[in-house]
Amino acid sequence: MSEPIDKEWMSENERGGVVYSLGVEVFLKFALWKLGGKKCPCPCKKCRNRYRLTYKEVGYHLISKGIKKSYRVWTLHGEDLSNAAVHPPLVANIGEKTSVDDGFEMGDTEEETIGDVGLGWETLLTLLLDYTVMR
Repeated sequence: MSEPIDKEWMSENERGGVVYSLGVEVFLKFALWKLGGKKCPCPCKKCRNRYRLTYKEVGYHLISKGIKKSYRVWTLHGEDLSNAAVHPPLVANIGEKTSVDDGFEMGDTEEETIGDVGLGWETLLTLLLDYTVMR
């Protein structure tokens, strides 16, 4: 049984922000991993999972229109309902102080933080998804 992915990003009001954008990327990678294929249901506020779009189109819709906030268990995208109900979120909330934060300053931009560890967004997303899958 795998653990659920943190979905706090879905509550973000700033759709162009780092937290929301990163959440969209994690969502798309999760859906692609679980469903495969070229299209998936679009959970944006307009489509409400009624239409199947390419992953790129879904990403665009989620950024431009926002996600349907009540879609907290991604059953149409391969998430197991029992996992989402039983386990707490795996990823710590952004802004929470953890022991791994010690090397970063609170005022750092995402570019500065990524530069500190020498990784790009794609690598970070891959590591996050791999970590989630392995748990």
